[in-house]
Amino acid sequence: MEAGQAAYVPMSHIPARSAQYAASLLHVPGRQVAKTVALRAGKQILLAVLPASSHLNLEKLATKLGTPVDLIEERECYCLFPNC
Repeated sequence: MEAGQAAYVPMSHIPARSAQYAASLLHVPGRQVAKTVALRAGKQILLAVLPASSHLNLEKLATKLGTPVDLIEERECYCLFPNC
């Protein structure tokens, strides 16, 4: 495996209200399930991928990026990513 790549296995599951709940449905720890978080940083839309059991520190990320960072509301996600 090359640097910067992660091994993964796609798994199907029924719709779940959270990635942590999906992990429980799959009978695996949350740290083994990836979740995607949609963010707005200035005028940019960003996607962060992290373990289901992790939380994103928006203040630290904003400091690193040099612009305020906010979560995108679920309603807007449906518009931005209609196939998800």
